Amino acid sequence: MNIERAEIDGIPVVWTPSGDKLTAGLAFRVGRADEVLARAGITHLIEHLALYPVGQAEHHYNGQVDATTTLFFTHGEAEEIVTFFDVVCGALRDLPLERLPVERGILRTEAAGQSRGVINRFLMWRYGAQNYGLPAYDQLGLDEITPDELTGWARRWFTRGNAVFWVAGGPPPAGLRLDLPDGPRMPVPAASDLLIRTPSFFPGAADGIGLHSVVTRSAAAAVYGQALERRLTRTLRHERGLTYTPAIGYHPREANTAELIAWADGQPEQMPALIEAFLAELDRPFTEDELSAATDAVRTQRKEPGAEVGMIATTAWDVLHGREWKDPEDRARELDAVTLDSLNTVATEVTANALLHAPHGHPIPYKRFALAPASSQPWVEGVTHLPVDHPVDPSRLVIGPKGVSLFAADDEWTVRFTAVAAMLSRPDGARTLIGLDGVSLSIEPKLWRNPAVLIERIDAAVPASLVVHMPARDDKEIPKPRTRWHQRAWAHVRVLPRRALGLLTLTRLTGRARRIAIGLLVVAALALLVISAPAQSPAVLAISLAVLIRSRRRRRF
Repeated sequence: MNIERAEIDGIPVVWTPSGDKLTAGLAFRVGRADEVLARAGITHLIEHLALYPVGQAEHHYNGQVDATTTLFFTHGEAEEIVTFFDVVCGALRDLPLERLPVERGILRTEAAGQSRGVINRFLMWRYGAQNYGLPAYDQLGLDEITPDELTGWARRWFTRGNAVFWVAGGPPPAGLRLDLPDGPRMPVPAASDLLIRTPSFFPGAADGIGLHSVVTRSAAAAVYGQALERRLTRTLRHERGLTYTPAIGYHPREANTAELIAWADGQPEQMPALIEAFLAELDRPFTEDELSAATDAVRTQRKEPGAEVGMIATTAWDVLHGREWKDPEDRARELDAVTLDSLNTVATEVTANALLHAPHGHPIPYKRFALAPASSQPWVEGVTHLPVDHPVDPSRLVIGPKGVSLFAADDEWTVRFTAVAAMLSRPDGARTLIGLDGVSLSIEPKLWRNPAVLIERIDAAVPASLVVHMPARDDKEIPKPRTRWHQRAWAHVRVLPRRALGLLTLTRLTGRARRIAIGLLVVAALALLVISAPAQSPAVLAISLAVLIRSRRRRRF
């Protein structure tokens, strides 16, 4: 298969004469990883708006948005392809914004029908709520994005300098125009990494065991994916019957890096054996027979019907991302040069950079896997707020100038105001802060004392551009306090033995030490009264002050 190069309207074009029918695509270097969580979905929304004017056509066409690219593609007769891209480019220059309400609804319906796969778990834990982790999150910005924001995003990203065109099945059709505004080629976003060290693991659903790794793009890495999938299928499924569908995913992330995902599903009763076998197969070196079989499988894939479309689309992707040009002959030579040593080198890289999904309740047998961080530190300093259920609920919320920290019985979470990815706001006052590291901190006003002050402080600290307004909830959905006053009073009573011990110690003190201890005890008692009955706190403080003055005059204290 030959790959030719050309240029149309300043846009690079790659094409191949091979193929059963004419298929073409226009790709832009923009995707979900370029967005922010509070406006997530803006690229997808533009893709839908640009396709709307095409209407119902006899030929097939579609669009898609992934982490770093947006693609419009079609196949059909030459005249149909010319018309399709003329309409798409015109819509990108002048978006049909009157269609915005309808397309928002279509995207929400589309998202509701999609299930959250295991891949999303890996993306959240490795990247957080930013760049390459954003495809794992809901498109929260759909209802917040304004027409001006859409127009500005299209002018910035959908330009001739940020595009590449590809054709399979023949040269670009005569008369094809790609009329787009000028603009530069946009670099890919830098990848975040939340893992303190690797390999690491996180506890997940007990539906299987899997691994996510970032490796160097190479022919050896592609062969490794094939070799590992064949091995897991042979040993875990056919020989031991521990899994039904072991699967491997390998796809480029940037010009010179790729993501590799390995997954094996399993039943709860077989999970311990599956975990041990999965990890053992990762550690076992490959053999010459496995190398030969995997290399042949890659060669076969490249010769399958329709492979020309995948090959030319990959070539266009490489051009768009600044990867060195490689024709099919170069790729074939690279594949032939893969050795057993290079294959096992990739295996070492995969495990060294691994993020493991460990099913809940099943420990990992190897100590080299560190627990991935699930909460953020350090916490912030500020004003402490107690829950309505205090002291039954030992939680406390700290709000300071730098952020919010929530301390629960078994964990703590912090979101700093300078690292907010989005804040979900509900009409009932509920706020959910989502940090760039993926930490989510929800604040339900009915569960905390002085909720108005609490919410006011948070709203004043988070920029309006990061706020996502959520719909109203039914009253049954709003969390409410779980305890009654007598339960909270009994919780105070249960600590009386410790307080009595403190008083006994106090009786042994004399002189100045005793007066200081009594003073501290009085202050603590007053604080408890104010906390327990905040509505009566002014009266309590006034009476206490009068008693203190009178006692001072009589030298009783």
